[in-house]
Amino acid sequence: MSLTPLTGLDEIRQAFEITLSNLKDGAVAVKRKVGWHGGGGEFDIYWRSEEQFWFFVNSDRELTRWW
Repeated sequence: MSLTPLTGLDEIRQAFEITLSNLKDGAVAVKRKVGWHGGGGEFDIYWRSEEQFWFFVNSDRELTRWW
C-alpha cells in the first residue's frame, strides 16, 4: 500500500467529509452534552455498534483544529 500526504486545504476537507460520512453511515446518533476546557454544548454523539466506539464531531467549528 502506498500512502500520499494530503497537503491542500480542499483535499483535506474532502477527505474529512468522506471519512465523516463513512463513520456516520450505520451509526446511531443521540443528543448529549459535551464539555471541554473553555466550551461545550449539546451535540449529536454517534455510536458504531459493530466496532463498539463512540465519536463526536463538532461541525460548528471551523476546520482549523484536529483532535
